[in-house]
Amino acid sequence: MSPSYFKTPECDHSGRVLWIPPQFPGHNLERLAEWHNRVGRAPHLIWDAETGEIIEMIAPGHRNALFSPEDPLSEMYAIEVVPQESEPFTGSPHLSVPLALCEGLCVPRSWPLGPPESYARYGSRFTKPGHYGAEQVSSKLGAIGPVDTNAFRRTK
Repeated sequence: MSPSYFKTPECDHSGRVLWIPPQFPGHNLERLAEWHNRVGRAPHLIWDAETGEIIEMIAPGHRNALFSPEDPLSEMYAIEVVPQESEPFTGSPHLSVPLALCEGLCVPRSWPLGPPESYARYGSRFTKPGHYGAEQVSSKLGAIGPVDTNAFRRTK
């Protein structure tokens, strides 16, 4: 399925993205999507860093289904990453695909709390525009692992 994103002229760069690790063992895109549909908890997008494949679970503009609707984390655009075997997902040759989608959602290429692996910030303020790792905002989702934040600036 091809995601339905576009960049609007009035983009104010106020978007926020939450990068999360696979929430179901198996690390297969289709199995993850099936599991999310079965349990009723889904991110907006599932992205395979190895192959570049994407499955859109929830359209932009809607809350993610990983958290209750009252939780402010449900407002963040959520991307579940099926990681590469040998390196951080930011080393993927396909990183430009989800980053282009994020730009279409007016998300700046910044990490307001720094690299996710540097520290856990459960309950910290995550209202600034940019990218966040799961371990920075919630203990429920696991850790996205090492992230080369400079790769976000280098990737076109």
